Amino acid sequence: NVNAVDYLDRIEGYGVPGTAYMRDLVQTLTGLLGYTVGRDLHAAPYDWRMSPAYLEKIGWFDQLKALIEQTRRENGNRKVHIIGHSMGAVFSTYFFNKIVDAKWKRANIAYFISMCGAYGGASEALRGVVSGDASSSTVLGINLLRNLDARLMERSSGSFNFLVPYQIADQPPIWTAPIVKTREGNSTRLWNVDDMPAFIQYAAMRDGSPEAMNWLDTFNGIRPAKSHSYVVDPGVRT
Repeated sequence: NVNAVDYLDRIEGYGVPGTAYMRDLVQTLTGLLGYTVGRDLHAAPYDWRMSPAYLEKIGWFDQLKALIEQTRRENGNRKVHIIGHSMGAVFSTYFFNKIVDAKWKRANIAYFISMCGAYGGASEALRGVVSGDASSSTVLGINLLRNLDARLMERSSGSFNFLVPYQIADQPPIWTAPIVKTREGNSTRLWNVDDMPAFIQYAAMRDGSPEAMNWLDTFNGIRPAKSHSYVVDPGVRT
């Protein structure tokens, strides 16, 4: 089905106003283009707090692979089109380059469509782990969380630390200007994309709390050297 993709939240089976996500896309595919949910249109929701390495560890990518194979078999062995949005596009690239091989991709994938893929990371993720960002917790104009409350979750989430801006190896620069400016007294420092690990260290040490030290450990565990090396050509038509 497409639950958790058309709406991010439901009550008694009905989508909660203000949480529509892929609703319009699903309605277009089913209403205008003849797709049928559960037959040739499926969603692959995941826990967006997790890093791709953790999702691999718990078997989510294995489930995705099985769903793709099942969909192909149940639809006359026609190859499958994959749509990945935002972080989902990056996770799709992880799947294509780390989980399956070229033979499998040739047999199962027609096209991969990346919608607003967060390749190179996202400034929103950086804001979340440093200052807290509760903007996504606003429903019908009501703030459900304070920024500092949101920061506790965002710092412990693999996905936020994973999406702190980074430069893709051997690719043209994505972040061409400084990302952060800090000031101490009369001194100002500009932090570029290559400085992000050092900036996270700086921000955590400035905070100094046990929670900040746990955050630093989380970041360093998720972002070792070459942690985004799979963000290259997915090896399928796009």
